[in-house]
Amino acid sequence: MATDLRDPAAILRDYRQLFGPDFEDNAAFARRILSPTLLIGGTADQLFDRSALEDTAGLIPAARLRLFEDETHMLPAERSSGVAAAIAGFLVEPE
Repeated sequence: MATDLRDPAAILRDYRQLFGPDFEDNAAFARRILSPTLLIGGTADQLFDRSALEDTAGLIPAARLRLFEDETHMLPAERSSGVAAAIAGFLVEPE
C-alpha cells in the first residue's frame, strides 16, 4: 500500500474514479444512502477540506460528521485511537 501512495499512476487512477464522468451524479447517490453513516475527516485535510466533508454529510440523510481539528489526510494513521473511538461511539449510538 505504501508503494501505491507514491505511484503517480495510482494517484491519477484514484482521481479519475473520484472525479470521472459521473461526478455530477455523486450528490444524487449520496442522497440515496439511508443507513446511519459516519464521516470522519481532518480540518487540515489536503484532499477533502472541511466544506467538502460538511457538504457530503449534508447530502446523506442520516449522516454524522466527526472532524478532528488540525488533522490532515493521514488522520486514520496518525490518530488511529481517536478514529477508533469515534467509530466505536458511532456503532453504539449511530443516530
